[in-house]
Amino acid sequence: MKKWICALILLLGVPALAELPSYGGWPKCLPVLAFSKNDIGVAAFETFGTPTPVQRWVCLTIDRSTLVVTPVEEADFDARFPKVRLAGNHGPNDCQEMTKTVTAPPPAGNAPPPTCIDTKVFCGDREIPIAIGSAAQAVRCPGRLFSASTVIDGNLWTAVNPLDIYYRELDGSDIVVQSFSSKALVTRRNTSDVGGRSVCAIRKDMVSGHVWATTETGLVEMTTEGAVVRLLRFRAARQPMVSIQKKG
Repeated sequence: MKKWICALILLLGVPALAELPSYGGWPKCLPVLAFSKNDIGVAAFETFGTPTPVQRWVCLTIDRSTLVVTPVEEADFDARFPKVRLAGNHGPNDCQEMTKTVTAPPPAGNAPPPTCIDTKVFCGDREIPIAIGSAAQAVRCPGRLFSASTVIDGNLWTAVNPLDIYYRELDGSDIVVQSFSSKALVTRRNTSDVGGRSVCAIRKDMVSGHVWATTETGLVEMTTEGAVVRLLRFRAARQPMVSIQKKG
């Protein structure tokens, strides 16, 4: 009898031990951005907890009419936005970031030379030079320069997120839009334009015809020419996002 009771207690305790932590925030980096007729979906693979970290997907939907943010399970997200979540920034029109470790020139004094990560963008087998701004060029040892790059209507949209060797974000974060064929700069949107410094996804919304990007504060909606239409700032789960109209 005692053994049966102990076994029952252990069985009842398993779901509580296995239960993943709840999440009501907005991840800093959201590489998944998708659209349906009624909703916008964002998702990220996050790590929670110490000393034993647990990894799980955070999936959120934003109702187009009310702007209410709702956490949903992976299965629900995949039903609304099929074949999007696991693809992330590897869609048919996406270019890929290639990285290699290099050693920067030694600094003054006896300090050891820092180790850097050199980043380049490849579309297929072609390396595409990105028109990064002067502030990003001044970053002596970037840790991650390009976090998203995709071709939309003949233009290459690239998120430039300069970091130093300590992975601190520095001035110079931009969305760069340039002609894919001629490489001529079309427009550039800086941190204040897009409402954040950590852009992780850029996608065209076939419902509205506009281009959206994720940031650490919310979403930015732009025209296909790069003009900012509005910023959506996250407040809390199950609450509407704050819409900031920002023409230009």
